[in-house]
Amino acid sequence: MCSHRHKISQQDIIAREIIFKGVLELTYTLITVSSVTYAMKAKSVLNGAGFYCEIERQEKGSRNGCGYQIRIKDDPAVVCRLLEGRGISCRERKTVER
Repeated sequence: MCSHRHKISQQDIIAREIIFKGVLELTYTLITVSSVTYAMKAKSVLNGAGFYCEIERQEKGSRNGCGYQIRIKDDPAVVCRLLEGRGISCRERKTVER
């Protein structure tokens, strides 16, 4: 057994997820939240409700400062309604097509 660990990139994770599901996901939505704490809470709420999401640090130079984002593939209106019902504000939504 190998004793060292390999660092897996975000791209590797996404590629493995695509292969596993057998479907190429071309569109996703980034939802900005105010802090890493709220991003972690959002991930917990969404995973508990059966939604898949990932936490990402917001790009430098964005207008929301050093916020965090959650990446989702599901309907952003449904996701934001669920989050806002739990006290987690969706500051901004951005749909990305690859």
